[in-house]
Amino acid sequence: MEISSRVLLRIGLQIVGVITIITGSCQSIATWGNLPSSRGMLPMGIMAVSILIPLFTLAAGIFLVIGTKSLTEKLYPDEEEKLDSSQDIFSLSMKITGMVLLVKALPDAAQILSSLIYIKASSPVMNNSVQFQFIYTELVSTLLYFVFGWYLLRGGQLFVRLAFHHTRD
Repeated sequence: MEISSRVLLRIGLQIVGVITIITGSCQSIATWGNLPSSRGMLPMGIMAVSILIPLFTLAAGIFLVIGTKSLTEKLYPDEEEKLDSSQDIFSLSMKITGMVLLVKALPDAAQILSSLIYIKASSPVMNNSVQFQFIYTELVSTLLYFVFGWYLLRGGQLFVRLAFHHTRD
């Protein structure tokens, strides 16, 4: 029995979704468990974002488990396309890796956005050095995760050519 590239990609994305749901669940337990003890010490906006980030991660995981049909149809328009070579398998793996990178970047992106909102809403006399430091250290890596994730999801042809430079197209 041969399985099409589209089916294999969908299964891979669903596995990434399961891992993302588990990650979001762990984040929820860790974050929400600390909220009662930090009540009154954190601004309401920070507390709201602390609740929303794990929910956002859970939602991304649920989407990957149940909603990837249209995405896989776009990435593999030919429903019957089969993996005929190691290069095809590598390309499929690059797409799955791209989704892993995109999902990994989501919580950091939400925290960066939260820090920007906090800075904008806070008084100019407040010391926001912790938020600025977080944005400074995380922004470039988060953007790179998004860029590489999107590139790999679209096929990552440079990496395919690097990995298979000895074979002819």
